[in-house]
Amino acid sequence: MQRVRLQWSESRDSLRTRILVRVVLTMLSCFTVGNAIVLTVNTGRAISERQSSLRGRTLLLDSQIQSWESQIKTTLRALSLDPDIRTLDPKRANRILQSVYEGTQSRYWRFWRADGKLLSYTGSMPNIPLQELRILRDPGFQEALKGRFSFEISAVQQKASLASCLLASQPVYALPSRSERDVARVVGVLSFCLPMSRIGADSGLIFVTNNIRKEAGGTNVDVIEMHRGDKKGQAFFLLSREGKLVFPLNQGVSYSHLSLLSPRKVLASPWAPFVKMANQKLDQKIFSRIEVDGAVFYMLASRISDQWNSVQLIDEDTIYAPLKRNFLNLLLVQLATLLITTIALYLICDRVVRPIGKAGIAIKAISNGDFDVNLPGVYPGELGDLFHSINNTGGRLKELLAKALAHASTDQQIDTAKQIQRSFLIDHLPSDDHIDLAAFSEPAYEIGADWYDALKIDGLTYVVVADVCDKGIPSALFMGVFRSLIRYQISVADNRHDPAQVLSEVLTSVNNYMATTHSDAVMFATVFLACFDPATNLLTYVSAGHEATLLMHSKGITRLEEGGGGAIGIFPGAQYHAGSCNLVPQDVLVLYTDGVSDARSPTDTSFSLDGLEACLQELPPQLSASAIADHIRSSVRSHIASASQFDDMTVMVLRLL
Repeated sequence: MQRVRLQWSESRDSLRTRILVRVVLTMLSCFTVGNAIVLTVNTGRAISERQSSLRGRTLLLDSQIQSWESQIKTTLRALSLDPDIRTLDPKRANRILQSVYEGTQSRYWRFWRADGKLLSYTGSMPNIPLQELRILRDPGFQEALKGRFSFEISAVQQKASLASCLLASQPVYALPSRSERDVARVVGVLSFCLPMSRIGADSGLIFVTNNIRKEAGGTNVDVIEMHRGDKKGQAFFLLSREGKLVFPLNQGVSYSHLSLLSPRKVLASPWAPFVKMANQKLDQKIFSRIEVDGAVFYMLASRISDQWNSVQLIDEDTIYAPLKRNFLNLLLVQLATLLITTIALYLICDRVVRPIGKAGIAIKAISNGDFDVNLPGVYPGELGDLFHSINNTGGRLKELLAKALAHASTDQQIDTAKQIQRSFLIDHLPSDDHIDLAAFSEPAYEIGADWYDALKIDGLTYVVVADVCDKGIPSALFMGVFRSLIRYQISVADNRHDPAQVLSEVLTSVNNYMATTHSDAVMFATVFLACFDPATNLLTYVSAGHEATLLMHSKGITRLEEGGGGAIGIFPGAQYHAGSCNLVPQDVLVLYTDGVSDARSPTDTSFSLDGLEACLQELPPQLSASAIADHIRSSVRSHIASASQFDDMTVMVLRLL
């Protein structure tokens, strides 16, 4: 009998093994053939699509460079015709160049007399006598003296070293006189020097590239750096008619030095193979395949103007990288499918009905959430006890699940409300070159009723810190209403009006709506709303029943208590009056809710407004807004210590740069 059972078990295992092996081999064969087809088709498509994308990118960049070069010629020609320039008067010329420099601070303007005398310049100009001697030997200067516009790569002195720059030179002709009415005489040269590291921004190529990258989903690609031995990624460079290199999209020092290489040294550099091929296969509008030191590249060379040719370069591994990633993901999915299928077949093939098997199936059902299993109690001894225990376990788990589900709905709703409420607090505050913003909000309960907000509209920055009465879900709901109404009213306000009028109208509109529409709810909010104008450094604000905002400046701390009105949402028709103050760089504005000043210690002592001022006075100067906000939060938490937080705490810090 034992031998029969053993043979039956071996037969069962053998059958299951044969089925699994045949199915697995069939699936592997299908996967292999399918993968070979997919790889063959997509390899050629990957090269074609990437080349098409780069061809379009090159056309955009070339067009941008042509437009930029035309704008430079037009600007220099217009300036050279200005009488204040043509008179060769240094003061009058300097006034013109300074006004132009304010709008193009990447360009260092120079105005030379025909004999090499420097008449006017912008920016720094070290060792002027030496520069006057050098300019006489400059090819671009000599071209301009002959009456021709020049666009070339030159070297400039920067502190103790030479740096490359793009030098544009335009001849300046004398004003007509009685004796020289019909004779054009070059009396000077107007030029500017643009550092290589700033060409991308000055020409707009950086912005074009960023837009292309955004349209492509923000994918970043490595940069080829042949001079450093890095052959992975892609590169875009310009080749001047003299044979010099310019990398307008790269800002490293090493790229600036590459532009200083003479044409002879360029042909001896790691970039030489691409330069030679660019000269041979110019304007073919197709990518050429080139192999350099074992690496395969695809290159497209095109003529931009009589001054420049462009070269777009990408290595083969970068083209295939997305295909390799997708193929690897496909293999992982196929392996997972194979594994799941094998397990499923294993379970299907196992049709042996035994008491232990029944128990295993029942336990598996319970682990998957099926608690209604009912094993028959026909087996004596330990098996009967096991079946009875499994049945009892299923019933008990079912009871526990019912209780858990009773609470799950409420917990899920609270979690959803928390997520919605947190979404009202913006993650990225609109800091810029004028102001540095930071904020935090910590609710007392799971859902808070404080909020902060910041908007940047037409150059003006609006900041809001507010506190809805009471706490919990009802207050959080009204917080969403107040916040949305204020944000909407600011966004539709006519920002051409006086900021004080705009702020007053915003709060008046929100107050009237809430006080008349939702008066039965008896919900109100205290609000501090401010508008900062970077053009005048004027801060205009209204405090609607809110805590006094603190202004840190060089002379101490001032509480902004001018103007204001009552809390919004109580009395329809309430009036709100704005206050204002002028800020200077390094001034810091601290907005907060009463949860900060009223925070209690274990001994029931409030943090207080004086405590907040003391906390700010101990800060070292020139801290960032984020560091100041972190210090306030740390100080309040230290004060609370083991005590409970009984109110929402919100802080916003605005620092003028």
